[in-house]
Amino acid sequence: MRIVTVLKTGNGCLWTIPILTALADDGHEVVVLLPEEDSPLARRCAERGIRVVRSPAPVPSRSPLRQAAGVWQLRTLLRDLDPDVLHYHLYASAVLARFASLGRGPTRRPARVHMVAGPLYLENRLIELVERWFARADDLVVCSSGHLRERYLALGVRPDRLPTASYGVDLVSFVPPGDDARAKARAELGLDPSAFVAVCVAYFYPPKRLVHRGQGIKGHEVLLEAWSRFTERSGPATLVLVGGGHGPGGDAYRDRLRDWAAGLSGAASVVWAGPAQDVRPFYAAADVSVSPSLSENYGAVAEASACAVPSIASAVGGLPELVGDHNGWLVPPGDPAALTVALRAAFDLHQAALRGETGENGLARRGRAARARAEQLLDQEKNRRYIADAILGAAGS
Repeated sequence: MRIVTVLKTGNGCLWTIPILTALADDGHEVVVLLPEEDSPLARRCAERGIRVVRSPAPVPSRSPLRQAAGVWQLRTLLRDLDPDVLHYHLYASAVLARFASLGRGPTRRPARVHMVAGPLYLENRLIELVERWFARADDLVVCSSGHLRERYLALGVRPDRLPTASYGVDLVSFVPPGDDARAKARAELGLDPSAFVAVCVAYFYPPKRLVHRGQGIKGHEVLLEAWSRFTERSGPATLVLVGGGHGPGGDAYRDRLRDWAAGLSGAASVVWAGPAQDVRPFYAAADVSVSPSLSENYGAVAEASACAVPSIASAVGGLPELVGDHNGWLVPPGDPAALTVALRAAFDLHQAALRGETGENGLARRGRAARARAEQLLDQEKNRRYIADAILGAAGS
């Protein structure tokens, strides 16, 4: 069986690799269409013997005519590839693939599978209305959280067309650190061995035009304001921001935030760590992970939970499926006051642990509960098999 996967970029989307590998390991021909000739995802595919073909769409241009020409060329490419399954991730890829495969696109109609990574595009009312119609073109909509499943049920998609599983986390690689690993990580990162350390792992996405206008969707502004308030009444504490700018304008947005934050109280306790190939040392060093997103699926909470780090997270998207009072803190999105309260609660538990007190809701206990939840929902090996089987099932395999 030939499975063609359409992606709008190879600079990211690495979460697709386990699924693509599972399909290839089953003996199916997997072809990935990417607009870049060289990218991290293209290199990962090549390492696994997965064929990558340059996609003519999306076109790096705002010209409607050039975009239309790119879709037509994609249509021709799909006809030549003649897939059994047309598989697409991210909303721009889904729109392109749906248009390119309408009518007399491929020589035979492939099974169409939309893998939904997050809810952001559905938070725009116009796009949500369009998706109500577009989703009818899909044989399956694979939802990577229960929240997304509920959104598509509300759009009128039948339950039997909504298999649900997250991309998952490698629970063998992301594990709770021991005391030695924690001490080593803090030493290598230059962090105080006994200070309270909060970590936020997230790209710096510049504000979107269509949703949450004027605000970064990962909530960095909210976090920095809350941290400023928190440090006015805390002991030794450090906030580590891990991640670089994402996409056009991402680095400039990060630089603007950094300049603004320099004038806030507690600015000296914020470490701008930049992008990291391996985030595990940061989780090993952390007392708590913070995900103050305005829109999110599971985000950084997934890997933090696998590492037994409790999270303070916004009550949006799929995050309440992973975080509750027993293993972290949920706060309203965009609310620095509520986030400050949660940071202080986590800090108090950290201080209690330093004094040798171990209460029912201590940080370590919450961390163990977070790991248990990750084992329930985020087992990458189990989830990739489930998703691969769903994709094959769409084609009647």
